[in-house]
Amino acid sequence: MRHIAVALGFLAALTGCKVDKLSSRGKTPPAPANGSSLTQRFGSPNKRITARYPADFAASVPPNTNAVILARNLPGGSDEAVSLLPIENPVSHALEEFARIVHNASTGTLHKWQQTSIRRTPCNGMPGVEITGTWVDEKSGGVLFRRACAFVRNRHGYCFGYSAPQGVALEHMPLLQAIVEATEFGD
Repeated sequence: MRHIAVALGFLAALTGCKVDKLSSRGKTPPAPANGSSLTQRFGSPNKRITARYPADFAASVPPNTNAVILARNLPGGSDEAVSLLPIENPVSHALEEFARIVHNASTGTLHKWQQTSIRRTPCNGMPGVEITGTWVDEKSGGVLFRRACAFVRNRHGYCFGYSAPQGVALEHMPLLQAIVEATEFGD
């Protein structure tokens, strides 16, 4: 899947940043707006982060990381993905600087990336910086919407985001956001 390759490129761009070690702790995830149920759980290898997601997504961990990638195939051959990236030792604990660095690293691998907005907003209950935009899948030529939010929690950095085909992004955003918000942290 293209989104997994993009996530791996993003992780490679952050070489030198140690990926965080998070663990699951029980909490009730928010109910997705589209009626999907977050019945599945997938923890990082080091048990420091647990993703909650519907059964039609597949979870994976890119090699040598603690990041969790959730992806699903869509009709017509496209796909969408959620990436949950914890960074144990961020290069900066200043929110704006951390967000600038992590967003530049993550969008640098996206073909024809066009930023549409940047704003301060809560991310998983913490002050964060959200960036949205579009990019083009080089293989299919399809335009994808991307939302990512960077935040610092207990001196660890996080960038949680998702990409979806632009034609369905508005419809799928409530579910993708619910998956992001349901992430369980171990502090």
